[in-house]
Amino acid sequence: MERSGIGKRIAALRQRRGWSQATLSEVAGVASRTVQRAEGGSASLETLQALANALGCEVAEFQAHGAEGAASSRAKSGAALLKVSSGKALAELVGGAGAFEFDHDDVSGAAADAVAGFIEACRCWGGLWPRLEAHERVRAASVLQTDIDELEKRGFAVFAGREARPVRAAQHRGAQRQVALVAVRRRNKKERARRRRRSGKQ
Repeated sequence: MERSGIGKRIAALRQRRGWSQATLSEVAGVASRTVQRAEGGSASLETLQALANALGCEVAEFQAHGAEGAASSRAKSGAALLKVSSGKALAELVGGAGAFEFDHDDVSGAAADAVAGFIEACRCWGGLWPRLEAHERVRAASVLQTDIDELEKRGFAVFAGREARPVRAAQHRGAQRQVALVAVRRRNKKERARRRRRSGKQ
């Protein structure tokens, strides 16, 4: 199986440190099989965050090198987005971004209110993130987790990523800023059925 851009980048960073997959799994606190899947191109944002922390880089550095195999959705710009189910991971991703880009599938009624509230919370906490104390960051992650859970109950999934884009202002020519990309998508019928089966077993 050919690796995705993200998988190749993780493997290259691991090998640059002279680490085996087992060493990376131990440092990152994830299973060896999880590292194998990530290098094969299948990883959640939470897994990528753990691997990035272990490798001393940002998740955006993985995504910048292409994420064809790991992408679950795409931003308007075509950038690869990964499914997010953790409020903490989303808070760290939107936190301190220089700009935001949001997208969503068609919604109406109560679902529209839920999506609008979620987007507002992302923008608010993302803008405040650099000034928040540690305990306030916990609260922000908790709010975002509640919003993600609510959207999942309504049949939606959240996807996110970061993209470096050039600053257009003449005085900042050549500079780049990090743009947080967040999309809310309707889950397909197969995924909804799979979630119902899983919740029925619990």
